[in-house]
Formats: sequence, structure tokens, C-alpha cells
Amino acid sequence: MRPRLFELVRLEDENGVSGTGIVADGVEFGDMSCVLHWTKAPRSVSVFNSLADIMTVHGHGNTTRVRFIT
Repeated sequence: MRPRLFELVRLEDENGVSGTGIVADGVEFGDMSCVLHWTKAPRSVSVFNSLADIMTVHGHGNTTRVRFIT
């Protein structure tokens, strides 16, 4: 599987830190590992074992969505 680009879209910002809308860009690789890049300050880059792990940490319940870019 080729890498897939995605956006992390926050519908509600419960912490008042990242805001709403597109808050991060990401890449999902063929082995399911992912890289996440935050688009707003403070910017950072993180590596996760899977998209499920990203959502466990950053999903904030049902207030965050993954939108794949085609």
C-alpha cells in the first residue's frame, strides 16, 4: 500500500489549545505507522504505530475526525 495523506480535523477544542478545523497533517504508511505534523503553534512532529493510536491520544472522544486526502 502506498502512503496515504490525511488531515486531523477538530470539530470542538475542549482544551483551548489546538483550535478547530484542520489542526494536523499526517501520513499513513503501508505498515500502518503514521507521522503527524501539527499545523498550529506550538508545532511538532510525532510518530505513531497506527492511526488508531493517534485517535486514542488525540481523538478527544468524538470531536476529532480523520479526513483522507485523495
